[in-house]
Amino acid sequence: MKINIITFFWSNNLGALIQANSLKSFIQKKSNQTVSFNSYSPKNLIIRERMSQINRKNFKVLHKVFFKKLKNFYWKKKIMKCDYPNQKNLIYGDDLYVYGSDEIWNYQNPFFGLDKFFFGKDNEKKKITYAVSTGNLDYKKDQTVENLKTYVKNFNEISVRDYESQKFVEYCSGKKPVIVMDPCFLTNLEENIKINDNLKSEIQRFILIYGDYFNSNQIQNIKKISKNNNWKIISVGFYNDWADMNIISVNPLDLICFFINSKLVFTSMFHGVMLSYKYKKQFWISEDPYRIKKLSFFIDYLNLKNRYLENINNQQIEYKKDENKFLEWLDLSKDFLEKHIIV
Repeated sequence: MKINIITFFWSNNLGALIQANSLKSFIQKKSNQTVSFNSYSPKNLIIRERMSQINRKNFKVLHKVFFKKLKNFYWKKKIMKCDYPNQKNLIYGDDLYVYGSDEIWNYQNPFFGLDKFFFGKDNEKKKITYAVSTGNLDYKKDQTVENLKTYVKNFNEISVRDYESQKFVEYCSGKKPVIVMDPCFLTNLEENIKINDNLKSEIQRFILIYGDYFNSNQIQNIKKISKNNNWKIISVGFYNDWADMNIISVNPLDLICFFINSKLVFTSMFHGVMLSYKYKKQFWISEDPYRIKKLSFFIDYLNLKNRYLENINNQQIEYKKDENKFLEWLDLSKDFLEKHIIV
């Protein structure tokens, strides 16, 4: 049996690479079958990934971005075992197709728009979704959604990762899909980590910054915490000129290593929240409007509404308090995949 995953596999977004590789690893382990990524990607998305972050005037940053891309090119080819993306005509020759995770159903995304490939067009094989997302889609804004109802109904099983995606599927199919965890929770990539040179003895206490959506008040609060605790501020994967260090050239395992070893995390990224929770970090969220909908269920379900930077205080996350809820949700997510990856 052959299983094919349809997602944004050729990304420079480290979180996207972590979720894609985690999904593949879990399916491969549980099914003991051949699992691969579908090589199709919209042309505009390929261009966007190729050009992202390279329009900086700072040569030193540009140099680091280049090496980040090179490092992650190696990761995608050697670790994830991806083929370079293309727009070739598709032949659906595998036995099962898994669509997701990521916001592949956000047809208002300016980088790829409406691409019915991601909705299973012409694919008559068994197909399911895992943690598929509509991102910040406003599907009532136009009539496009009416033309997608048939495609959504044709999936054998659907799972989503947030409230808005759940509402979208229910609107299209009349059925309320289950909300599952992001794939990064399904496997433990950290088992392959060797301590990064950047985390040797001279930097054992640091604040991790993951993202670049922070206003001046938030930055001042972060600097104050840094000063009071004598912790360095390290921005990883993104350039923030107010950080003590900017470490741009990292791959997914490097990023996980920084999360594990950090004292405190400030993030504006979806997977910044996911990884912070996975590794039981004390963290704060800068609310990026683009990611509000994607985070909604996770924040509500695990009682994290007080983790937004506007509410910053000394309150700690009590991970033991919601541990049972978390584990029940994790079991539900794993069970969904294990049940439906059998052809």
